[in-house]
Amino acid sequence: MNKQISIDIGTSSVLIYVKGKGIVLQEPSVITVDNITNRVIKIGREAREMTGRTPESVVNVYPVSDGVINRYTHAAVMLKKFLARSCGTFVVRPDITLSVPCCISDVEEMAFKSLADEIGAKNVYMIDSPLAFAIGEGIDVLAPEGNMIIDIGGGNTNISVISLGGTVVDNCVKCGGNKFNESLIKYVRNKYELAISEEAAEQAKIKAGTVWPSGNTATVTVKGRNVRNYRPESVVLGASDMVNAFEDPMTRIGEAICTVIESTPPELVSDIAKKGIIMAGGGSLINGIDRLVSSITGMPVRIAEKPLSGAVLGAGKALDLDIDPHSPRKRI
Repeated sequence: MNKQISIDIGTSSVLIYVKGKGIVLQEPSVITVDNITNRVIKIGREAREMTGRTPESVVNVYPVSDGVINRYTHAAVMLKKFLARSCGTFVVRPDITLSVPCCISDVEEMAFKSLADEIGAKNVYMIDSPLAFAIGEGIDVLAPEGNMIIDIGGGNTNISVISLGGTVVDNCVKCGGNKFNESLIKYVRNKYELAISEEAAEQAKIKAGTVWPSGNTATVTVKGRNVRNYRPESVVLGASDMVNAFEDPMTRIGEAICTVIESTPPELVSDIAKKGIIMAGGGSLINGIDRLVSSITGMPVRIAEKPLSGAVLGAGKALDLDIDPHSPRKRI
């Protein structure tokens, strides 16, 4: 019997799930490459630790951008090494299921399929990430009931209303965790005249990021370089700083959510209002984001039990469900 593997290839991280073993790998989706020799030096966590500490000829490459493959060769190298590290050598080629963004184009979909073929798949299946998250969350996606999933990943936000094993309405906006980092970098530069790195912005977001200031007293110190005199400096950021910095990406995400709700049949909206919206992905862990989305939609909102790993778990379980493989959308 073929080994069944599911992979969630995200902008920020790669997760690999093997049926019968569970999640066997979770690593940042980055590789360090020597531009002169084109040799891959490090991958994953080891590569991320080298950020900002390499000579000019050595760079960090992110093969996935906005949820889609933008450096095919590097993506193939990265996945082959990740699979070798976590699964060893395959005697029989495995079946691979990929969790993909809900609004990718035919060309982008073909890139995912070709990538799976290149890393040794016998059969390739694809599933929209919100549907995968719903399955991973234990929701009965085959029931005639509406469920709304908001997946805020590193590169984009996928929003889907699911019923009867398929997607009824969806929307995908290229605005995820990376845009929050970019907005924070821009805000700190404009207000405090301090240039900070993306890694510093990421850590600040994790430690004290919030989109809901009420009652939040968390602060974080960020270090950087003064843009006027180039000296190292630091500044303390509070909740109001974070809310102001994150206003633009949250506005874009909020508008996309409202667009989906407006396009959803009333019967399914009623189901969602009763059961609540489910938020997943790394972006769902930003403090107060559930309360803000609830205030925007007027519906209850909860964070998924497995916000980071739900998609790869659901993709692994999806082959056991009776989901129509001939659906016009990307289905198992």
